[in-house]
Amino acid sequence: HHVSLKQRNSNCCFVLFQSSKAIHLEMKGFIPRSCLDHPRHGVFESDFYWLFDSHDKRYMAYCDFSSEPGAAWTLAMSWNRASKDLPHFRSKTFLQDAPMNHKTPNWNSYRQTLARMKTLRSQSKYWRATCSFEQIALDYRDYIRGKFSKFDIMRNYESGPSCQPVEYVNIRGNVAGSDNTAGFWQIPDTYFLHIDSSVSDCDFLPLADPVVDYFGYYGDGLSSEFRCSRSEYDTTQWWFGGYLE
Repeated sequence: HHVSLKQRNSNCCFVLFQSSKAIHLEMKGFIPRSCLDHPRHGVFESDFYWLFDSHDKRYMAYCDFSSEPGAAWTLAMSWNRASKDLPHFRSKTFLQDAPMNHKTPNWNSYRQTLARMKTLRSQSKYWRATCSFEQIALDYRDYIRGKFSKFDIMRNYESGPSCQPVEYVNIRGNVAGSDNTAGFWQIPDTYFLHIDSSVSDCDFLPLADPVVDYFGYYGDGLSSEFRCSRSEYDTTQWWFGGYLE
């Protein structure tokens, strides 16, 4: 279900063209639930594709097959710094339903529905966050990745900062590896999932003074050295996915 997308300008309009290969796959009864299903059917080009939710309703998603060899990632959220104060990106947790432009995935202001995120979560072993993905080739700087089985980001952590294991984290060149913990905040109607620089009792110490936020919320402060928050045009992404077996 390959979809090519033309964006005539930044505010307007998505024009969709369904390819003959997508129609062919549809005739064969191909029902992809996440981007991981497409490479299993010989599709490896990063682009916009059709997925199907738990009600078998078709929707469009952005699939990344190329930034990490052997992996497939479905974009769940993306927003630019100019959108940081919208509740969808600032205060609504992953477990709250706060869709934004969910029918038209884009880099500047996009969040999928909770129901569809749950479907993607059920198909995905990993999550990751990236910065300005559409502008900068992925080099694992200002990047984080974890396993749902070790840290389920689709839970609320009401007590404030929580040290949780990550598989890899790089913030401004400061790196921690497998099963090191980083300090996360995620409280309903208060904080979207993020790391801030004030947490000092986890393995990974993203220290900064004054306090700044990484990968979300951005209410405490913004780092001019972090690729998600340097300018109004920088973006933050969260993805669900995994590695082809």
